[in-house]
Amino acid sequence: MTIDEFREMIEAFLERSNFAPSSLGRLVMSDPRFVGDLLQRRRDVRTQTIEKFKNFIDQWDAENARATTTETRPE
Repeated sequence: MTIDEFREMIEAFLERSNFAPSSLGRLVMSDPRFVGDLLQRRRDVRTQTIEKFKNFIDQWDAENARATTTETRPE
């Protein structure tokens, strides 16, 4: 994954999750400025960092897919 693809992944996640960049950075990296800096091209990332974000996003998506399925299932 290129750095631009990573930025696009983060932007798409922020849009669908309604997370603030500072909240996402705090949760994943313990750094509320991380995502904002990344999106403004003031940070580079290592492969390990990309994996941390991918794992967080995959887990969040899976949990929210289950919640949506449970909420919309007819009784």
